[in-house]
Amino acid sequence: MAQVTQPTGKEYVDLFDYSSLNDDNILYAENEYIKLGINLALGGAITYLAEHGKPNLINSFDWGRQVQLSFYGYPKYFCPDGVEISKTWAHAGWNPISCGDCFGNRSRILESRSENGEIYVKCIPMQWALNNWPGDCTFECWYKLDGTRVHVISRLNNAREDKNQYPACGQELPAVYTNGVWWKAVSYVGLEPYTGAAVTEMYGMEDECWPTRHFQATEHWSALVDNDNYGLGIWMPSTTNFASGCYEKRAVGGPKDSPCGYIGPHQSEILDHDIQYTFNYTLIVGQVEDIRAQANALSAAAPEELHWKFDGTRDHFWYKDITDAGVPRCGYLEFDFAAGSKLMAPPQLIPAEKTRIVLDAAIDGDVPVKVRRSKYTGVYCNNANRGMPLEDELITLEAAGRLTGDGTRRQYVLPLGVNMASIGFEVEFGGEGHARIWGLRVE
Repeated sequence: MAQVTQPTGKEYVDLFDYSSLNDDNILYAENEYIKLGINLALGGAITYLAEHGKPNLINSFDWGRQVQLSFYGYPKYFCPDGVEISKTWAHAGWNPISCGDCFGNRSRILESRSENGEIYVKCIPMQWALNNWPGDCTFECWYKLDGTRVHVISRLNNAREDKNQYPACGQELPAVYTNGVWWKAVSYVGLEPYTGAAVTEMYGMEDECWPTRHFQATEHWSALVDNDNYGLGIWMPSTTNFASGCYEKRAVGGPKDSPCGYIGPHQSEILDHDIQYTFNYTLIVGQVEDIRAQANALSAAAPEELHWKFDGTRDHFWYKDITDAGVPRCGYLEFDFAAGSKLMAPPQLIPAEKTRIVLDAAIDGDVPVKVRRSKYTGVYCNNANRGMPLEDELITLEAAGRLTGDGTRRQYVLPLGVNMASIGFEVEFGGEGHARIWGLRVE
């Protein structure tokens, strides 16, 4: 049986050895604009990022802050026999993170190097809610400086003994915590991305903003800034679903203090027992206007295409009531479907003028399908769990189609509907069958 404990107050703070933040534990890289610190005592997480002559932006009050990887999976109450678990964090389930656990135990570095302004680090993470229980996986991160930006490639290498394929979980890609001075979350959430339309402040000085608020960052960036609109932004090309919040006092606090700001790109992902899951993001330091300009330049250099391919990856698609054949290493998704099961698209802005889905697939069966998307009006979200648009009435458009096949690969065209911008979509199957899907595009 697990031993359940709940350290609080000073007892909680005393679990964390702040000598881990000393310079002798940090691998630094710098250029003429910024200095980056990767902490080798805390699993290779970022514990220092600042422009020269300005204070450190990153909060390290406990080992769940910083800029770090944090993955979520099932079972939801994950605790091997005989291991001590935190009552406060037991709900997190399978949750390896870069720095360490909530009991103060730290992750173990396997490899690190720094050369020519680039840093690489590999670690064995810790399960956040458990006392001194390493994750059954490794994390790798590559950091590269570029002006006032840090380009990051992150990778999860799973090696779980539990070979069940669990449903998708929401992931932080990554978690970003700033000191409380940088408390205000800003982004563009409208229907006209890349046009210079006005940005939105997600909450004001007096607003309730913890737990976090979800919103759709349709330009793929968000920033945490101070009262002068200076701070830290993140650009994440594969999702528009972001969350933000600030904890305790606002506009005050340093790296070892409790007040903080938070942003994180969020995305639902299936994390197989043996998956190698890689994602990219970029951190940007500066004024809001400059953060936005740089993020949009990155988007322009890698144009967003509503075209997904399943060669070695699910390309951020997930399911409801479907178990597939595993990571698609043969170039296609493969699964059985039944009435009511769904294929779910990742959160991306689907413009109103997009009217159809083209499915490159081999289908066994003759089944009706429904393609469903909910109207997005360009308002930010106020629900910490679902991230649905905050509007008086959520209008859902449903279009009907049919899949008829003998297992031969062909192009299926499904109606998506018109005059309704949405964030993603879903395809619901109306009967039983088998599918192999090489790719999918919206046009």
